[in-house]
Amino acid sequence: MEDYLPRFGLGEKGTNWTTFGAGFVLDAQIGFMEDMAATMHPDWFMVHSVSAELQVPVTERIVNELGIPVFTMDCGIESDAVTSFVAHKFEGPGGTDILAQWLVDDLESRGYGPDKPCVVAELWGMREMLTAKLRHEGFHKVTDTIPWITVIETKDTNWAEEQTATITADTVMAHPEVVALFHHGCGGQGMVPGLESIGKLLPLDDPNHIIIASNDAENAMWDAVLDGRADAFSTHGLVEPSDICFQAAVTNVILGQPVEKFYQCPFLMVDASNINSVQIGGVPPSCGLPRGEWYTWIPMNPLPEYGFPQPSLALRMQYMGY
Repeated sequence: MEDYLPRFGLGEKGTNWTTFGAGFVLDAQIGFMEDMAATMHPDWFMVHSVSAELQVPVTERIVNELGIPVFTMDCGIESDAVTSFVAHKFEGPGGTDILAQWLVDDLESRGYGPDKPCVVAELWGMREMLTAKLRHEGFHKVTDTIPWITVIETKDTNWAEEQTATITADTVMAHPEVVALFHHGCGGQGMVPGLESIGKLLPLDDPNHIIIASNDAENAMWDAVLDGRADAFSTHGLVEPSDICFQAAVTNVILGQPVEKFYQCPFLMVDASNINSVQIGGVPPSCGLPRGEWYTWIPMNPLPEYGFPQPSLALRMQYMGY
């Protein structure tokens, strides 16, 4: 996120701009927003919210009483006071239902169907978050139409890899009939060590293999699919909700241009069949870029339809003097 303003030509952090960040704890976020609004009067708030409902009052006070716009990403706050909400697609092309359909197709290829029903475990992110609720709904738009699939839901993983690993192991030991795991997103890579810890991480072609599928678990899942240790995941590639949200804020607050209420970032499905060729806007997904240092200019948003002013390598070189 903080790479965007230097790219746009506003100099390094601490010259013409700065940011402050709150923790991913509800009380801390609410207190941070109240304190910042009262003492610093920032140009805008960009919030990766903890609760879609409980952060409504502080958001509406900041917008309606102080006139400070609020932009939300990924998790959302359910209030019309929010200028823009930027999130992943949860249904339709590029949405969570696409991952669910991939899972149904894979289960059918393994022989499951009306004459051989099966059980899938859904590992929740965090129930109080709007993004988890929407991913749940997108997944069930498909699975609820398949009578031979039974979905059992776990307790919240809190998007944490370690908790995901523990819940994965506990769930499979308590429900040995589970043949597939679906995780809402961040932390989903924990399904791999979770199965490994109980001796259930088997090759993809093993008849007792437990399918591992996750939303945006990114780099670790990319490596796990490459290594044949996981089956599939979705990624938002280089169209990051944080980047799009920041661009919406810059376009609206600094450039004075209108922005949409809701922007959706597409999900790409990645499995062994396309991991070496998948692209978004002609560029490999960010999780597929080489690790370590690299110096190639990559657009922050390789898709044209969002329409935000995009910085360039020439602009960066001009302002940074190299």
